Amino acid sequence: MPTTPQTTATSWQTEISHFFQELGLIETEKCFNNELVILSQQHLQQLPTVLERLADRLLHLLEQHVQAKEVITSSSTATPDPAVIAENEQKLLYNKKRKRENEEEEEEERMRQLDSEQVQIRATRQEIQQRINSFIQAKQNEVDASNRTEFLNRADPTSSDITCARADAREINRNIQMKFDIVNNEDGPLARSRLQEASSSSTTTTGAAMATDQQLHKERVQNIEQHMNVVFDPNADPPFSVPERLRILEDRIMTIEREHPKWAAVHFQQPHRSYPPPPPAVAITRPGAPAYLVSQMTPPPEVKTTGRGNSSLTRAVLEQLHRQKQAKGINHTSTTINTEPSSTSSSS
Repeated sequence: MPTTPQTTATSWQTEISHFFQELGLIETEKCFNNELVILSQQHLQQLPTVLERLADRLLHLLEQHVQAKEVITSSSTATPDPAVIAENEQKLLYNKKRKRENEEEEEEERMRQLDSEQVQIRATRQEIQQRINSFIQAKQNEVDASNRTEFLNRADPTSSDITCARADAREINRNIQMKFDIVNNEDGPLARSRLQEASSSSTTTTGAAMATDQQLHKERVQNIEQHMNVVFDPNADPPFSVPERLRILEDRIMTIEREHPKWAAVHFQQPHRSYPPPPPAVAITRPGAPAYLVSQMTPPPEVKTTGRGNSSLTRAVLEQLHRQKQAKGINHTSTTINTEPSSTSSSS
């Protein structure tokens, strides 16, 4: 774990506090803790260097104390020579400095011997820690600047005015951030849960209903064939099925469109056509069995594709207005057509 000035200050504060408590300097320990709380950032950054100097001085004093103690113990046997004592002290300090220089040289030599392809960063531990702290501080400054630009109401975000978002907040248009959509569910969970009951109760009558539906479908298809004057071979092998006959009738309708393009352009909705505009759509609704309503639908107004005209709320409101207008038009101009199957007339 890398050592930061804050963690160094905390650990050193604990050691100093224990030192004062062991000596009985209670008031001094309290004053020391209070001073450390209000310690400035500038002095806190200088704390590692100051601690190294203090450690060197304490080691020097400890060496002098050990030397003095040895002199006192040896004074009973021989008279100490001050020159010898000073020489021994110089040797001890020189050996300590030499040892530190040797360690630094060994670390540099170890870094030089590493493979250049395997080493990404060539720097000491102190330089790496300084780079990490600089990167964290730069990112924090970017985040602070972004927050000031986003939340503060000021002309110049880089100004050094002392304010906060609670007292000087920027006005944000919440309508742009909120989305509104209307979901038209055709059925609900209750209807889906009752499908199994309806299917189980109708299994006994499925065969007869399917036979009746097939007969009605064949009759409808025969009426369309007679109306379009299309005759199928009754002795074909295999015989023409109802889906196949419907496909052939669709091909016949497309042939009529190709032979009479003007008439088809007026009455049919043709794909990929820009001009003339398509005819009004014919709406088929069923207000109640067995009748249905036929009415012409007016196309909805065009909506802008940019700005507020393309928002979900605008589209939802326009859709509701179009449905109301369509319902009013059906009530005024609709015609009721009886849909009961007729067995006597084949076409109308």
